[in-house]
Amino acid sequence: MSTRTNYAIEKSLDHLYLNAAWPGIGDAAGLPAAATAGNLYAALLVDAAECNYGGYARVAIPRSAAGFSRTGNVVSNVAQLNFAKATSGSNVANKIAIYDAETGGNQLHLQEVPNPITITTNVQPIVEAGALTITGS
Repeated sequence: MSTRTNYAIEKSLDHLYLNAAWPGIGDAAGLPAAATAGNLYAALLVDAAECNYGGYARVAIPRSAAGFSRTGNVVSNVAQLNFAKATSGSNVANKIAIYDAETGGNQLHLQEVPNPITITTNVQPIVEAGALTITGS
């Protein structure tokens, strides 16, 4: 069995979530940070389907220290994630995911929500700071 080293895990997490350069990979300059870091997007899910209550939208998280922090092999959200208040419909969100696009895109991370979030009209789903945990391996 083989595994990545802690160094490789931490550098890849920093590159993806914190827009940090990774020196020494490829040529002398390594993998550079993006000129514009951009965002990743948090989504609430009901099992495998994204929530669909009225007013729902993914929440942008900056690919920087303003959006994520890393301790060891774990990245977490720095700020509370405030999803749009429901204007109609209902969902019970039991998972949270990270995508690389505001709509569509590729899912980068998926985790269970320890306490499912019941969403009905006039309820604003909130994911507390540090509740989203991405473990590298």
